Amino acid sequence: MCLIKTTVALRWVKNLNENMRKWEIVILLAIATVFESVAINYIPSASYLDLPLVFALCIGWHSTPVRGIVCGTILGWFQDAVFGMFLGLNGSSKALIGFVGAHLNKWLVLEHSFARFLMIGALSLLDSGVVTGIAVILNQPLLPGFWIQALIKIPVTGVIGVIVFRFYHRIKFPRKDFRRLKESGFPL
Repeated sequence: MCLIKTTVALRWVKNLNENMRKWEIVILLAIATVFESVAINYIPSASYLDLPLVFALCIGWHSTPVRGIVCGTILGWFQDAVFGMFLGLNGSSKALIGFVGAHLNKWLVLEHSFARFLMIGALSLLDSGVVTGIAVILNQPLLPGFWIQALIKIPVTGVIGVIVFRFYHRIKFPRKDFRRLKESGFPL
């Protein structure tokens, strides 16, 4: 009997971490790929927004580390293809971001927008550092003005990331109106 209760409890805890369903991940991957391919070609300033980083972090935050790594890698590979970079630079960095996002969810409670903005900005800087480090190791050239673009990406990605997280939380976890319970006579 105790083994059954433990198994049920473990499944319940596991489901708390895996809030993001497969179809939600597919939608986020599709949005990121369409945005990257369309916006980069038609809106030059859209290169300052690292939407794959935000989505890799969001997927990692709301699912398991393995899903964060796999989805981050896919998002990064597509970003490499769009920017014409060596395939795997952004894939490796976004995989790291997805993994870190899954573990930060267990350690940090980021309910305030400013704290979430700082976290996304710091991870954006980490992402740029990892891409630069791998490019230097492989003797690959970086895009001209890479570090200026990386510094501009921090606030832009941070603000959009906060908006994406708020939007996702508003849809996934709607606020409950407990005033109705009080009015209906149910004791709180």
